[in-house]
Amino acid sequence: MKILWNLDASSLYCISYVSKLFYKLAKNNGMWRKKYSAKYGESKKLKAKHMDEVVEKLSVMKVQERPEGYWRRLYFRTIAGNNHTKWLKELRTINPYTGLPSHTERVLREQRVAWEITVCDKSGCEGTFEQSHTYYSDSSVTVCWSNGSWPAFHQLSTLQLHGVKKVPLKCPSAIKPGWWSLMAQLDIDTISKSSQVKGGDRLVIPYTIPENMPPFDDVDPNYGLHGYTLHITLHNTVTEIMSGHFPELFCRKGQIHEGFIQLNAIIRSKQSQHTPLSARVSLPWRSDALEGTVKNCCMMSLTLLDETQMPFWCVSTPVSMVLANEEPFSYDYQGQHFLIKYQDAEGKVQMDVVRLEEQRQFFLINLVIYISTVKVNQHFGRAY
Repeated sequence: MKILWNLDASSLYCISYVSKLFYKLAKNNGMWRKKYSAKYGESKKLKAKHMDEVVEKLSVMKVQERPEGYWRRLYFRTIAGNNHTKWLKELRTINPYTGLPSHTERVLREQRVAWEITVCDKSGCEGTFEQSHTYYSDSSVTVCWSNGSWPAFHQLSTLQLHGVKKVPLKCPSAIKPGWWSLMAQLDIDTISKSSQVKGGDRLVIPYTIPENMPPFDDVDPNYGLHGYTLHITLHNTVTEIMSGHFPELFCRKGQIHEGFIQLNAIIRSKQSQHTPLSARVSLPWRSDALEGTVKNCCMMSLTLLDETQMPFWCVSTPVSMVLANEEPFSYDYQGQHFLIKYQDAEGKVQMDVVRLEEQRQFFLINLVIYISTVKVNQHFGRAY
């Protein structure tokens, strides 16, 4: 027992995996209270308020009054920097272009947040796979897995995505303590039988738009039809293909058609609005031994803000680029025309892309956003 008292925190935690006896001994409140007080109880960096709390915990309360493992959990939470007030404060700064927090990437990196996928096959066997790398853009994060021996897709039963924050201890990653948050769970059988397009199920977007209703306006007859701002990005796991910011989008009442309002971000007839793509539409992939590229496929991240600059519709999904059935006649562009489409219950997106053979360049020549009038009416209290 004396040997355990002299071990550092990492060694003490690792030894708890040796046997049930060591597991019980290594959770001793006395040992972990000693380590906590040695590392944090005398810290001059703690504010007076926090110091008072520590003194109270160490002097007034007896060790036995705390449940088993209390001081170990407190030690881990403190060393992991679980200061919710601090990172919530950092997320208050909003990016005026996207309407989303500006410092999300910095907070995630500082908090050492990672992602894991846990799969379960039809026989009940589970396997967990850690992320290989991540790609951050100003409105989304793309997480990639390229290592490990994955079971065949037809053998899978469920798939879970967890956000993970582990304690920075010097111990094997497999047993490192931390916190796991379930972000999405997919039933493979349900997905296989569904007719939904890829990325169209309700679990694709873990971000929940705040329920901040705009003030009711009974004077403006077109309230809810103007003042929209669109930020859209096409990207893959390596690079950004296209990014655009389109303010002051609007829809006339006469343009409301089949239950959708129409917002024109890029108009085909206005060549000055046409935007070149900085890279080919593709989705690179790699595994332990192989690598390749899925052609004409990429990720689309879209944020539509209302006139109060609050997120109104957010989408992050894979999309594909397909050859247009009918190529519209154009004096400006001679080349193949492609379509990129997306639709869910709240809205839809249509992009027209043309490929110039001589320049070997793709141009986005038309971008239209359609929003369901049901969503508009619920948000603005109208009856379009």
